[in-house]
Amino acid sequence: MKSEDGLIRHRNVVCFSGDVPQGAAARKLADSIRHADFFVVRSAGGDVRYALDIGDVLVARPRTIVVMDYCVSSCANYWFLGATYKVVGAKDGVGFHGGPPAKNDCEDASIDCVALSKLFYRGRDFLKRRGIDYRILYSPPADYDPSKRETTMWVVPKDELTGRWKVAGILQYDLWKTASK
Repeated sequence: MKSEDGLIRHRNVVCFSGDVPQGAAARKLADSIRHADFFVVRSAGGDVRYALDIGDVLVARPRTIVVMDYCVSSCANYWFLGATYKVVGAKDGVGFHGGPPAKNDCEDASIDCVALSKLFYRGRDFLKRRGIDYRILYSPPADYDPSKRETTMWVVPKDELTGRWKVAGILQYDLWKTASK
């Protein structure tokens, strides 16, 4: 996918490659998705506020998200989990690494803990409306190293997504499987 802003539209398909856009670019992506049935995405995530805004558009009516290469961080949290139907191929990946902390879990005096707390509750409510247990964002595997939180991602197996976390609509989830001959 190549375009100046990472956005390509064709009939009922929107393709996007890049970090979560902000401002006018986020509104442009949201407007494009409003009229699409399929959202093909490659994203390393980005600003939670804008990811949630775009996620709200994704959940307004049934849409299919197709992961191309990777969808991590805010892309995984709010676009992948928010879409009605989900497709992840054998060479593609969905990665989580947490979400905004609740106010009582915010210990960094250099950041606005109240603003982060509002995002925590907005994200929690977003996932709850989709029937998804929001704790998926805060439950890394046992071998996860929290000291590397900003750079370490974890992958959730399909049976855990559908069973433990109540993620519905997975049409294909082959996640980094190698093709056999």
